[in-house]
Amino acid sequence: MKFEHLFSPMQVGKVTYRNRIVSAPMAFGLIVQNPDARDFTYRKLEASAKGGNGCVIVGETDVNFTDAVRIPGFRPFDFAKPEEDPETFDAVGEYARRIKRHGAVALAELVHCGKEKVPFGPGQEAIGPIETTNLAGVRVRPMNEDDMARIARDFAVSATYMQKAGFDGVLIHGGHGFLFTQFLSPLMNTRTDSYGGSLENRARFPLQILKAVREAVGPDFLVELRIDGTDHQPGGITPEETGAFVAMAEPYITSVHVTCGIYEESVKSGTESSMFHPHGLNIDNAAIIKTYTKLPVGAVGGINSPELCEQAIAEGKIDFAILGRQMLADPEFANKARSGGDPGPGAAMRIRSAAACAATSASPAPPRRAMTICPSPARSWPSTWATAPSTPWPTCPSIPTPWPPPPSRRPCSSWAAAQPACRPPSPPATGARRSSWPSRAPAWAVCCGSPTWTPTSPT
Repeated sequence: MKFEHLFSPMQVGKVTYRNRIVSAPMAFGLIVQNPDARDFTYRKLEASAKGGNGCVIVGETDVNFTDAVRIPGFRPFDFAKPEEDPETFDAVGEYARRIKRHGAVALAELVHCGKEKVPFGPGQEAIGPIETTNLAGVRVRPMNEDDMARIARDFAVSATYMQKAGFDGVLIHGGHGFLFTQFLSPLMNTRTDSYGGSLENRARFPLQILKAVREAVGPDFLVELRIDGTDHQPGGITPEETGAFVAMAEPYITSVHVTCGIYEESVKSGTESSMFHPHGLNIDNAAIIKTYTKLPVGAVGGINSPELCEQAIAEGKIDFAILGRQMLADPEFANKARSGGDPGPGAAMRIRSAAACAATSASPAPPRRAMTICPSPARSWPSTWATAPSTPWPTCPSIPTPWPPPPSRRPCSSWAAAQPACRPPSPPATGARRSSWPSRAPAWAVCCGSPTWTPTSPT
């Protein structure tokens, strides 16, 4: 099959994407401050660019080190003065160089976690649109206009840092219940002043951020927006409201990445991948948002096959597809799909929405090799693995699937109980982390034919 729409070029601002496949933001951008993690994260992101994607995004980079940074261990530095820390500046820039050398567009994601902050150092606090207590039990201070001006400036300064480092653009994280969403969502923003109530009021601070970034980087630098189509919670934002906001933001941004969900209910609301979510869960919401703007609109979430990408683009629901865990499992996905996507050892891998398992087990499509992966690049293939372990691994655990089992096969749960051969071998002595192997073998099942297989390394 030829995927004509998927592999057609796409114009985003003044930049041409070679195709419509985008590698989702993964790996914390500032993890390069840890020399032990650098090589691995470089290789992981470079593999996605080398694998043929149109765009590769470096994940979550916090815009300051007081109320924005969510993960402890990152050494503070001044985004406004890269010359004061040339080592970190060069390390961040290496992301862009590794991605761009293979013809992909390089973006860096910028984020402020807002009320989800857990203070772990002096001078740190959690701030948000309203006074509340977050999931960690931390009291959240309501933001004032001085806070808003400062944080908008932080986004702008961080964006210029990425521009100087060699990136083609930035992705503003406006989803998942972080600060941007906390103001935009009526579920989380119950302010009674000019920053709460109507959509126009709730949009004031998010628009302030986008305007500051655009003014700082100029007209040609990409400013893309990741935003929730829905909170998937009662009283949350709707695709129509998101679409209306995108129309307001259009002067400042170059494309829209549609996601969903909030931090507090990450699995239930679709923020975290789950075996219970349908494939392409954000595509229909993206189609609604697309009616409000002329900008390119993409969707992320459980997109696991070139056929699904091609169909959604051909139907006009999205302009590009954003793949996350699919890229962890098979960074050569784009190159394989371009070659035709025909069944066989070189076919693009299909994985479930579940973070724990990459599988095609019960799909009526021709079988693909499965691959067990971790949800985070930092916990996936260790850099010491030049190749995959030679010891065969089991396929996928017995988990619900959105597909009906083929007539010739029984569901995984039946296989696990009926066939002792489906149980995994002993963990290999070297190469694999023993903790990754199940303690209860009957939980594993063979659904794709052979009880064992040997994966190939994605690095």
